[in-house]
Amino acid sequence: MVLVGALVATVMIISRDYPVRQPKADSTKTALVLAEKDKKPKVKLELYEDFICPACGKFQTDNGDAIQQAVEAGQVELTFHPLNFLAGASSTNYSLRSASAATCAADEGKFFDYEKQLFANQPPEGGEGLSDKELIGFGEDVGLSGKFSKCVKDQKYYGWVNQVTTAASDDGIDSTPTALIDGKKVETKNFTTEFAKVLKEAYPDSEKDDEKKKD
Repeated sequence: MVLVGALVATVMIISRDYPVRQPKADSTKTALVLAEKDKKPKVKLELYEDFICPACGKFQTDNGDAIQQAVEAGQVELTFHPLNFLAGASSTNYSLRSASAATCAADEGKFFDYEKQLFANQPPEGGEGLSDKELIGFGEDVGLSGKFSKCVKDQKYYGWVNQVTTAASDDGIDSTPTALIDGKKVETKNFTTEFAKVLKEAYPDSEKDDEKKKD
């Protein structure tokens, strides 16, 4: 888990005055919102992550598929905060660049596919991170268009990601990943079990439906 000490380096990056552009994807001033809202999801999940954070990579390996499936099934509304906490963990500001690129992908409805690419190819802390060319290549791999490439090159969401990060810090978020289920903070080591429990309580018939589909 990444702790608050990393925020010191972040302040230097956030101080740069990038314009704040609201994502075209469903979003608030401080998060992307991913949900099948016509199905009225009963469970609210909130995640704070940094794409260079190793613990976030482990969290997604353990839970990413289950979260995506629950969102796409209309069971969960995911509020995702892409953070720039680890601005100083690469020499090229990878946290900011990757978070902005993920937001560009969300604009075209490919957030989950792109997120998987980022974590599957996560660079180590302390290096250069991945290049913009590589970030654009991941988009091409998941079927993103030239609009995505331009969005990345234009640094379109740098200001918005900095705004998200500042708000998270102001709200007392001091580590990544941070997860809240229905407003309650859940330790990442307990998340898999707790998430499954909450889903089962909210949708007790879902397992039966799955069994019927198998039959």
